Amino acid sequence: MANKTAKYILAFLLLLFVTVLPSTAGQAAETAQSTTSYYTIGNSWDYTLTHEVLVENLARSYAFDSTITIPLIDETSPLYNQLVGMELSPYPDRIVTEADGSRYAVYEIGNLEGYDSVTFVQRYALRVFSVDYTFDTTAVANTYSDLELRLLTDELSATSDVQCDDAAILEFATQAADGETNPYQIAHALFAAVSLATDYDEADVAQDALSVLERGSATCEGYTNLYLACLRAMGIPCRQVTGYLYQPALHSTAPYLDLENRRLLANGLRHSWVEFYLPSLGWVAADPTFIYTFSFNGQVQKFVNWSFFASIPQDRRYIASHVGDLSDESIDIRHTGGNLDVTFTASLVPGHVYTPFADISGHWAQQAVTFCVEQGLFQGVSAASFAPEEPMTRAMFVTVLGRLYEAYGGKISSYNTSVLQFTDIGYHSYYIDYLGWAVDNQLIEGYGDGLFGPDDSVTREQMGKMIFDFLALMEQQLPAEGELDFADSAAISDWAVEGILACTQNGVISGYPDQTFRPDQEATRAQVAAIIERISRLLNGETLIEEETAPAEQESAQPDTTTEAGAAEQESAQPDTAEAGAAEQESAQPDTTEADAAQ
Repeated sequence: MANKTAKYILAFLLLLFVTVLPSTAGQAAETAQSTTSYYTIGNSWDYTLTHEVLVENLARSYAFDSTITIPLIDETSPLYNQLVGMELSPYPDRIVTEADGSRYAVYEIGNLEGYDSVTFVQRYALRVFSVDYTFDTTAVANTYSDLELRLLTDELSATSDVQCDDAAILEFATQAADGETNPYQIAHALFAAVSLATDYDEADVAQDALSVLERGSATCEGYTNLYLACLRAMGIPCRQVTGYLYQPALHSTAPYLDLENRRLLANGLRHSWVEFYLPSLGWVAADPTFIYTFSFNGQVQKFVNWSFFASIPQDRRYIASHVGDLSDESIDIRHTGGNLDVTFTASLVPGHVYTPFADISGHWAQQAVTFCVEQGLFQGVSAASFAPEEPMTRAMFVTVLGRLYEAYGGKISSYNTSVLQFTDIGYHSYYIDYLGWAVDNQLIEGYGDGLFGPDDSVTREQMGKMIFDFLALMEQQLPAEGELDFADSAAISDWAVEGILACTQNGVISGYPDQTFRPDQEATRAQVAAIIERISRLLNGETLIEEETAPAEQESAQPDTTTEAGAAEQESAQPDTAEAGAAEQESAQPDTTEADAAQ
């Protein structure tokens, strides 16, 4: 029994620590990001961060007209994080986004009975990177451009917690900088000064910069505020990042590891750190909370831990929830009557374990839809719905193929005269560039007489032909032999036979359990998502087999209306730009630890 338990723990820990490579269609984008001039992206790990908010009515009486506001993770992430997807359950009545990027989910609850409770869950699919800053530290510019200073006004300003205009802060920072004028060298000197002048202490006391400087002790929030204040006092733009710090070597046992539920408890991993801005380069991460200590003859000496300055190595995972000076991250509850109490639990698991849309939960294509949404190939018809059984329009189908083409390095021009032949399309529509690309590459044609039919549904035989031609464009040949053997093969048009034969024999498209192909039936959004996932795997060098691809085209719960919600991929930021009337929304510090690294 002991051996079995040990193996279980080891397997879970390996799963937590293992490097997870980026998903197939995202590799091109990450490669481009990792070749920037001042940093390189290293290894990546996929995690799901879950926030659970339990609201309980502790009174016997009802709580009326309750409004619950819950902070959400920022959509814009620092360079060492990528927010891949999100699940909000239940979906909020509204999401509010502040000017600084802070987001909040707002729930309106009419009545909550006495002793009753409700749970709100937010799951975030994240990709976390190690970072190596590769710029020449001796060649950093000494001054900021006027444009940089105008854009970074907030990152140079005093706040109630970051008193960069206080005389004591300015004196401390000036002494630490010791006449240095280069921003990088100043940030380097101030990092050491703040680390050595402060002891880690979890006492519940004020964490503003001036209090920390006077007291000489702080939590990570206090270290962050003091470092921010010193940097700004010396004219270096900087910002606070709040979130979590997961260090596998330190967080693989209790109280962090919850083996029963196979997760890490992340409440104790809450953390804040700093990013400072270097002229003509960009943001650089630094975390002054950690130092080395050495005891000799009863004397404790402190040394700067430079691995936390301008470096995010593979032994730590910084997970940002908000970038910018600390906003109100507390959960706000307003109600009449009752006695509402809140319990917040954060947890972390390896991989992406979430459902981006409520209407795909338990659906046969859930995994494929999630994949396509993560890669930016599909979006929902609204923020909360994917509509898996709605039909796929011609406009949306060429858009999805075009996005897949771009994901693997293809270039699509922003304007193409090929579309001028059509009179029934919107020349400012979301699909216009992809349509020109598809026509140029003979993936799709119009009906004649200037008609394209962007809102017409794609049939399954049309889909088979276009996918076959798309794979040929991608230099992906599909060997095929023999003849089609579906019960309704005779109903398949001659022009589609070659493509359907190749796609079905190679596991890209499958038929129905009754041995039919149903060539004239509309392709559904779920079916196309499943097929696009397989194409992506094929382009990534995998061999598809039939057992892997069933149940791609399963019987719909509504067999007479299995249409692929091409009803629309509309840009949510531009709701008036319809997709021919449709809608998919684009929508204390013992040896390098911070009091055992628990924040």
